[in-house]
Amino acid sequence: MHLGLQSPKKTPKNRLTMYPSRPTIFSTLFLTFCLLAVFIYQTKINEARENKRQILESQLENSKKEIFDNLGLRAQAFVIKDIDSSEIIYEYGMYRKMPLASLTKLMTAYVSQKYAPSSFKVEINEQDLKAVGDAKLYPGDTWNLNDIVSFAMVNSSNDAIESIDRNLSAYFGGNNKFVEKMNEEAMLLGLYSMEFFNATGLDVSQNTNGGYGSANDVASLTMHVFNEYPHVLKDTISSRAKFISLSNKEYESINTNTYIDSLSPIIASKTGYTNITGGNLVIIKEIQGKKFVFVVMGSTYEGRFIDMSILARAVEEYLPIKTAYDFKI
Repeated sequence: MHLGLQSPKKTPKNRLTMYPSRPTIFSTLFLTFCLLAVFIYQTKINEARENKRQILESQLENSKKEIFDNLGLRAQAFVIKDIDSSEIIYEYGMYRKMPLASLTKLMTAYVSQKYAPSSFKVEINEQDLKAVGDAKLYPGDTWNLNDIVSFAMVNSSNDAIESIDRNLSAYFGGNNKFVEKMNEEAMLLGLYSMEFFNATGLDVSQNTNGGYGSANDVASLTMHVFNEYPHVLKDTISSRAKFISLSNKEYESINTNTYIDSLSPIIASKTGYTNITGGNLVIIKEIQGKKFVFVVMGSTYEGRFIDMSILARAVEEYLPIKTAYDFKI
């Protein structure tokens, strides 16, 4: 047997190597380093931006407090809200459940428009005219629903609201059905602080008002009425407005907002006052191209108008600062 040395096996030329080459390792390390550097750089930029935002936000908050704190308001609660964004500009006690007085009529208007046909007719009777206040309505007269609601929004007529309540309660199926519908609607709209005992907002006893709710929910309800049924508020911007019933009788409705001219230009207004409630007022006002709803609650009869004027001027002072902040952010 012939013994011989075996020649070593040759590695095929096309066989892949087990380990990456040095250039590949260096390329991977370099890429990793670059990515890490970018990450660190971006993190520092984000931190700088966040620090800037916090500084600007703190400056804005300080400016807001300087403007809105210590205004000397008589109101026990108020809120100012941007209608388009729902941003709360400033507030005090806006979640407190408080008596509404005639701000209750905002829900009366909303329910009447949502659930009754626009052709619905409201007939006035003697019983309706026994409510507090005298809007000079004639028993036996007949009104178009939309017109009498608008009439009541201007002069806060309890006679007109009593008539709306009676006629629509019958339409809904019986006594007190209208007020029941008002309470149901508050829940549907998410206005959980609101509770109604009558459609007018008049005091039902020495200790109980006809309606309750928070300033925040009043603002939300006003926005609903304004956005969905603006026609019922359109005449509330005038000191007086004329209406004609279906019986062709002419009526003049004098605005209960005696500061309507000094608060002008405004887009909507509704007052409220009883002995239990004190002075309430809600307006929608456009300032520097933006629409805001203002709610003042628990002030005095005269103080609600003064408080509202002060708040409107404060917003006028604050908005340029807020605009500059938004631009820098």
